[in-house]
Amino acid sequence: MKVTNIREKIIPYLFLSPFLVFFLVFFIYPALNSFYISLTSYKGYGQAKWVGWKNYHAILHYDVFWTGIRNVLTYWVLHAGVMMIISFTMAFIVSSPKYQKLSRLKVILFLPRVIAPTVAALIFRAVFSSNGLFNTVFGVTIPWFQNDTLTKIVVAIILVWRDFGYWFVVFVAGMTSVNPEIIDASIVDGATTMQRIFRIIIPLMKNILKFALIIDGISSLRLFSIPNIIVGQPGALSPTSIGPVMNLLVQNIQQGSFGRASAVGWLLFIMISILTVIQMTAVRDTEDL
Repeated sequence: MKVTNIREKIIPYLFLSPFLVFFLVFFIYPALNSFYISLTSYKGYGQAKWVGWKNYHAILHYDVFWTGIRNVLTYWVLHAGVMMIISFTMAFIVSSPKYQKLSRLKVILFLPRVIAPTVAALIFRAVFSSNGLFNTVFGVTIPWFQNDTLTKIVVAIILVWRDFGYWFVVFVAGMTSVNPEIIDASIVDGATTMQRIFRIIIPLMKNILKFALIIDGISSLRLFSIPNIIVGQPGALSPTSIGPVMNLLVQNIQQGSFGRASAVGWLLFIMISILTVIQMTAVRDTEDL
């Protein structure tokens, strides 16, 4: 009996062992090693020199770091609200029994998400160039890529175009969890469409909407390729002026400062962790009501 009990306890861990080994070797060890490197001066070769918290102190006093943070927050503010409104509106329309035929649009609306960020940036860079489609069609000469604000607006447009299809699918799934009997009862009571949206659907989907905003904020912190491709042309702005915080990590790697690059990575990790805790706390507080 004892041998049988031991086997029953060991067998689950044997099945889990490939994942556990992979997780320890390719995630936990590199993460701990990168934290150690962030406390040293290391060029990728030779002996690492211990410097303590100097890399973090230098990064936090580096103007480019805070410029990157401001740029990320700007992109999030410019696109998150617009994207959520478009995604929610399309999800509501497609989920409505009156527009059942539009359900075929789900795949089409999701397609922009499949397109790689690099390709999307190249497409919109061509559209908004000096002699591009936008200026030609509307007969204007707007210097989209010679102005900080205009360039950030273009980046926000790309983010909305790429991401709204993903959240559209999430919101459609969320609306299916709303009890249709509640909607039918509100219609019988004479509730208008706007009343059903703001007084029934949105309150019942509050956790999903919070989740969407926080996850989109985390994605904004990880933004890299789109802004850099947008300014990667003659006459465009410097990447520093519109670049996200990830630029600082890449610049330090290119300069052989792996210690500071690791410090930037861990600062990003801390920010993402804070956003995650906020999201979990917000959802938990709502469930307790």
